[in-house]
Amino acid sequence: MRRSLFVVLMILCSTAVFSSPWSDAEALGEEIRAFNEGEDSVIVLGDKASNIEKLALSYFRDQYSDLRDIPIVSEHDIPPNKTLILIGGPMQNGVTASLDISSARENTFSAGKVLFIDTPKYMIFSDYAGFENRVKRQDGPLSGLIPEEWIPAAATLIGLSLLWLWHILEKLFKTVGRVFLSGRVMKFVRKQPLSEYFMGFELGGMRFKLREWISILLGSIVFAWAVSYTYLLSTDTFAFILTNIAVNIGVFGIRDLTRLLYDKIFGLHTEYRFWWWGALVTTASGLLGSTFALSGYVVGKDTNDKSKESPVAYAINLVTFLVSVILFFWNIISPTIIIQMAMVLSMTIPTIQFLPLEPFSGKHIYRWNKKVWWFTAPIIFLTYIAVNIVI
Repeated sequence: MRRSLFVVLMILCSTAVFSSPWSDAEALGEEIRAFNEGEDSVIVLGDKASNIEKLALSYFRDQYSDLRDIPIVSEHDIPPNKTLILIGGPMQNGVTASLDISSARENTFSAGKVLFIDTPKYMIFSDYAGFENRVKRQDGPLSGLIPEEWIPAAATLIGLSLLWLWHILEKLFKTVGRVFLSGRVMKFVRKQPLSEYFMGFELGGMRFKLREWISILLGSIVFAWAVSYTYLLSTDTFAFILTNIAVNIGVFGIRDLTRLLYDKIFGLHTEYRFWWWGALVTTASGLLGSTFALSGYVVGKDTNDKSKESPVAYAINLVTFLVSVILFFWNIISPTIIIQMAMVLSMTIPTIQFLPLEPFSGKHIYRWNKKVWWFTAPIIFLTYIAVNIVI
């Protein structure tokens, strides 16, 4: 029952505004039943079928007894003389990839697509990711060590562990760094206070700093590079990275302009800074299979009094999260690679920023109002897990 409820919620909630969500599930089930009527069929589960496709298949087999009796086989073990129901698009199922689907009849649902080929007879069910230009890599450092479906969660835990390692190292550096490390090395690895001097200009009372926008550019490049490794690309990798950089600059830039506006309204002085350790963790997390957005943080002029900065940081990160949720449902209804890029980054940023650790905003938000943090942070964390790990 819990699994059925989960798949209905995650697949069909995008249609609730327009029609009954159950009608979408029932229509898809009837399509499968009509195709299978009178056929000697097998269900071919693609090697890279998504969790949402597997959950959908399980749901429909639970709901329709005539589908429950159809055997499920892998794409490498297909018996002869069978009608094939293929689970997974060309990027997820090798059999689907071998077919010419240009003339297939297509029905679109909130969950994805159902394609019908009449001669020979095939049916293909896939979420939208199965027809995209990217699919998760299978040759990362964790491949072969743990099951594939556990890799995003393991990569996330390793990334968080590296963050905690920095939390420990920062204290260690403060104690022994002055003795064993040069001042230049210490400046490279530690969080830097806000400098009053800046190269740039003021416009409408807002400070536009060259170093800040260089930090945004560097952070955008690091995240795009890390994401490009996470996926195998059927289009040109360089073009993908450039597009991702442009989208990242847009997301970071809008956040930065919003923060500058808050600075003007509340008389604050804050700045986005590039963080080298965070950039390394971002790159490592992409290499492992679940990219973080850790390559920067916001520093304020007053390092002790965060009574004004904390609610501003809370508001900016909350709005960023809400935008990511809107983009998530938008991508279900009308998927594009641009929306996906913006959704991934805008969901990752508040997830990381709400961590109650230095140098992220979450630590100051937690000190400012623990109840607000405990109400908001679990929702953001669980949503990130559901979207980026479960699905």
